Amino acid sequence: KPLFAAHREVGLSLGNHDRQQLSLDVGDLLDSQGTLAYRLVMLGRDADNEIDGIKDDRQYVAPSLTWAPNEDTSLTLLASYQKNTNLFTSNMAYSLFDGSNPNGRVPRHRSLNEPGFDREQSEMNNLGYELSHRFNDTFSFRQNFRYSHMHGYQDQLFRNSGVINGNTLARYYELRDYESDNYTLDNQLLANLSTGPVRHDVLLGADYLRGHRNQDVQHGDAPSINIYNPVRGVTIDTSRYTSLLSTARDDRQVGLYLQDQLHLDNWVATLGVRHDWARQDSTNRILGSHQVITDEATTARASFGYSFDMGLFPYVSYSESFKLAAGNSFDGSPFEPETAKQYEVGIKYQPPGSENFLTVAAFDLRRQNVATSDVDVPGFSVQQGEVTSRGVEVEGVVKPLPGLNLITAYTYNDVEVTKDNPNALGVSNKGNAPVRVPRHLASLWVDYTLQGGPLAGLGGGLGVRYTGATYGDAQNTFEVPGYTLVDAMLSYDFGKANNSLQGLSAQLNVKNLTDKYYVAGCFATVACLLGTGRTVTADLTYRW
Repeated sequence: KPLFAAHREVGLSLGNHDRQQLSLDVGDLLDSQGTLAYRLVMLGRDADNEIDGIKDDRQYVAPSLTWAPNEDTSLTLLASYQKNTNLFTSNMAYSLFDGSNPNGRVPRHRSLNEPGFDREQSEMNNLGYELSHRFNDTFSFRQNFRYSHMHGYQDQLFRNSGVINGNTLARYYELRDYESDNYTLDNQLLANLSTGPVRHDVLLGADYLRGHRNQDVQHGDAPSINIYNPVRGVTIDTSRYTSLLSTARDDRQVGLYLQDQLHLDNWVATLGVRHDWARQDSTNRILGSHQVITDEATTARASFGYSFDMGLFPYVSYSESFKLAAGNSFDGSPFEPETAKQYEVGIKYQPPGSENFLTVAAFDLRRQNVATSDVDVPGFSVQQGEVTSRGVEVEGVVKPLPGLNLITAYTYNDVEVTKDNPNALGVSNKGNAPVRVPRHLASLWVDYTLQGGPLAGLGGGLGVRYTGATYGDAQNTFEVPGYTLVDAMLSYDFGKANNSLQGLSAQLNVKNLTDKYYVAGCFATVACLLGTGRTVTADLTYRW
């Protein structure tokens, strides 16, 4: 959004995989009275992916304009355009990655793609505004609106078998074309008032969502591939197909909500309630069928906390949620709305005047109708009955010396399928852990920038990220090992060495410094994905 101050920034980013990126961020006032301001953000990237034959291109433009005739009224117009050219690679069998195959591990850059066939592109346009007006010291009003249009296509080859004869994978092709339009409108009336010693921040709101989505998908058999010695340039005959899908879906949702945040001395409480009406209209054009689902729900939230003068804030909270689940299963049937309940208790601590802080939270979260990957049809999902997450999150930031920063985080998350919808064979995953959900996550980052001397402005950082073991299939028959990754950073502020270079800075970032080869996760023994290898980017930025 516009900052109502002159600012200009240009950036150049280069990296491995032929990465070239330019960025721009400029803004200023447009009138002498200081009531009109603009901002323009742009980005262009031409890059390859570490996977053979895959691009990582992006174009992005986002202009914005704010008119604030006085301190009580503000109107911001927002627009953006984004175009991505990218593609994810197909999953493959775990035995190709764990070293058990006599041919060794498949190279990280290898894919099932065919040059000239596999391609993907998506475009998104957004247009909206944010309006706010304060009537007096008690009442104010906000209204936000956004329209989004998205269109994309994806032509790709996928794995269609386990490993055959130790080196071969059957494949099928998928042609997917999709388009969507979404409208969202949110109206909020705010009131700041008091009842005796209690101060209230009251929020009354009504929001509206409307979306329309079209999707056409075609599947068909494709020639197999020797994954260790691929022969490229084979013909993919898309005139032969095994299935066609053509669907349309309309979503509508209206919500009314009321919230009151109460303050009494150091006590803080938030009480809220919301009611939603939702409707889904789904059409299967191939079958000529039409289905309408309507639902409504009332959800609530409440939290209580006490703010100690020493910077300690213990709290307890409860919240419920209800939302339309985007998308549909492979047969075209729409997803049921996702609902959830969460209990949380925690402590936040930040000494007055200090940048150091620590947060600790314990949670119990239960989600119904959770979407998970469809093992049989990549790119589609199925819904499970209920997934329960219980755990603890800890995060801390410590700045013991000028220029020295330490950031650490740890999460323990015990996730279990507590209700399930058995498949056609009667198999249920109740009691199992969902795939690709680690029980342990931990990270530590340390960086230091020299504050004085001839090398003032030179900085460096080192980080470690740990992801614990995950189950590789819904039946929990095997585990994917955890992994630890190392990241590094070097930076330099040229303005520290020469005053005429104020605003010029450079930074080198390296993710997965050791180029560790690891499996990021699986959702079946034949469906696993490798993690990203070493990624190096060098950024030069000038601000003035």
